Amino acid sequence: MRSGARSTSEVDKKVHREFPHWFRNRICNNLDNISGSDKNVLVSLAQGPSDKVRRFTAFNVNGFKFRTLARDNLLKTQNSGVFGMFGTRSYSSNSDAQMRFGGVPYYGRLIDIIEVSYDGFKVPILIHTGEHEDDEPYIKASEAQMVYYVDDEKEQGWSIPIHLKPRDLYDMGGDDEIMAPIEPYPSQNLEHIFSNETTHIQLARMTTDDDPETSTFNDDFDDNNHDMNL
Repeated sequence: MRSGARSTSEVDKKVHREFPHWFRNRICNNLDNISGSDKNVLVSLAQGPSDKVRRFTAFNVNGFKFRTLARDNLLKTQNSGVFGMFGTRSYSSNSDAQMRFGGVPYYGRLIDIIEVSYDGFKVPILIHTGEHEDDEPYIKASEAQMVYYVDDEKEQGWSIPIHLKPRDLYDMGGDDEIMAPIEPYPSQNLEHIFSNETTHIQLARMTTDDDPETSTFNDDFDDNNHDMNL
């Protein structure tokens, strides 16, 4: 890279686009120099996730019961609103070269829930409303907080997010995540989940109600009921 030839925004875009490939090569070419308990995790990340995932219509995490928007549309309660606060580099537009870093709030609707499997561990992922890769439509389930939306009476077409507190979640001094996946689909093809840019991922693993890692949850007893009609 020529000194001063690229703006900070161009460098960030290059990192965003090429980091997975760079990381894989970095780990694979330095296996003998990696030691400690994190080696297996780093190798698993470098190899990438399995091409099979589990998919859910609802998921319990952080004291909230999230549901997908499609599931919400069939019910009287709203559990698909998702919020997250992230330390993010941001730009006001594509032509803006002035990078800003800070806590940036993200609001959206939860449209899908998948569990990505690596060798040795699994990562639940929430997919919220975002049509493009630049919209960062994926977040880890452990990063999600719940909101619900009410119509703005002054600004037509706008909604106001109402932040919710988790139910039955107490701070016991530890950092362990509280997660309980529920209600899996029987099978899904990931071509229907991801855009054409990720067509290397092809299919999802079959799961049944007998799967010990899943459990059924009755929507009539909702941990986060919000009595409002959508």
